[in-house]
Amino acid sequence: MAMYTNIERTDMVLIYGEARGNAEEARRIYMERFPQRLAPATGTFIKNVQHLRDHGTFKPQTQDRGRVRTRRILDVEPQILHTVEAEPGISTRRLAVRHGISQFIAWRTLKEQGLHPYHVQKVQALQPGDPARRQVFCRWLLHKAEEQPNFVNNLLTTDEAGFTRDGMFNMHNTHVWADENPHAIWEHRFQRKFHVNVWAGFVGGRLIGPHVLPPRLNGVRYLHFLENVLVDLLDDIPLDVRQNVWFLHDGAPPHNVREVRDWLDHNYNQR
Repeated sequence: MAMYTNIERTDMVLIYGEARGNAEEARRIYMERFPQRLAPATGTFIKNVQHLRDHGTFKPQTQDRGRVRTRRILDVEPQILHTVEAEPGISTRRLAVRHGISQFIAWRTLKEQGLHPYHVQKVQALQPGDPARRQVFCRWLLHKAEEQPNFVNNLLTTDEAGFTRDGMFNMHNTHVWADENPHAIWEHRFQRKFHVNVWAGFVGGRLIGPHVLPPRLNGVRYLHFLENVLVDLLDDIPLDVRQNVWFLHDGAPPHNVREVRDWLDHNYNQR
């Protein structure tokens, strides 16, 4: 129930009743009636009602908060919440500087409102037309699965990944338990480096590969892999699966070379 005023929460409860307990319908009515407000999730309506039933108030239930807050702190709290709503990635240090309060007060305010500093995830950047193309693919896949219940077992899903000497290391989740500081280190950015490019596939519940590709993959090298390596890698796959395989690619440049597309169309019958 974070980042909503009592008026907004009251409106959610009233509209939830108007929608006869249908959270989806309540959200639709709320967004239609208050288009200028932040659109709440369907679960927010249910949580507001349940919280009001359990505690008789919208105020978050917390343990003893210690020192009584001054009027100035109470006045600045809505400003803090509006800032966080506009800039979800802002730090408590910047919040404190902007509103002239201590970092502890900024942190405590967010905690009392049930906010948590979730980590940002890295995802693949999409081009403008990608979402529409992905929707088309998903609809096609659902349609094929309805026609053939075992269709997904015929999908040969593949990808390439690069591995370096530095490996994959998450400093945030790495600790060394000791009674004294061992000054543990992680060596990286080596002067002598290496890079391994690995291909792997998955079809019918079976792992295909892995196979080490040339460090720099291009269309010529990928075509050589298809013609001379992939055939051997698929030897253990049942014949009926191989004859009906749909070969999925992620659109990397080596996959789109004309010679590669021609080979795939010829050998997989445009699948």
